[in-house]
Amino acid sequence: MKKILFLTILSLCVSTSMMSQSKIRYQGDVQIGYSLGPGKDNFDRINLDVINGIRINEHFSIGIGVGIDMAIAGSSAVHVPGGVIPVYLNNRGYLPISEKMSLVFSLDVGVPFMFNDHRQSTGFMVVPTVGVSFQKRGNQALTLSLGYDYMIWRKEVYKDAIALKFGYSF
Repeated sequence: MKKILFLTILSLCVSTSMMSQSKIRYQGDVQIGYSLGPGKDNFDRINLDVINGIRINEHFSIGIGVGIDMAIAGSSAVHVPGGVIPVYLNNRGYLPISEKMSLVFSLDVGVPFMFNDHRQSTGFMVVPTVGVSFQKRGNQALTLSLGYDYMIWRKEVYKDAIALKFGYSF
């Protein structure tokens, strides 16, 4: 956990130093995906995320994301009917490989709110992701990403999943 906090603080410091050298603009992202939870205590879920942030330059963006992860009926966690609402800080790096395509590396760190049988609980989440961004016109792009979705509520209760997401950036 100390490493994750260190990486988040380092990302914020780097982004602050880059702000003075670049033109900053708004960047919005909408992502829809599917998370496959391996193991008997984990669950599959459908994801919808919205990220509002700033694009600092062609290589870096940072934003605040909120989403909803709904458990899929028939998965091993029908005891989680309300699903999860993650709220997180999104740090994203872009590595252009052509004029219209970039590799995307992302790290989300935040708090998942779980709603289960009229009880609420919060925890900690971290989601490292790698993907590809296909530039359309202007500031618009389509993204495809694969990530590891890790959420923990107590030391013995965690929900991890492999997430595949399709997104639209504007």
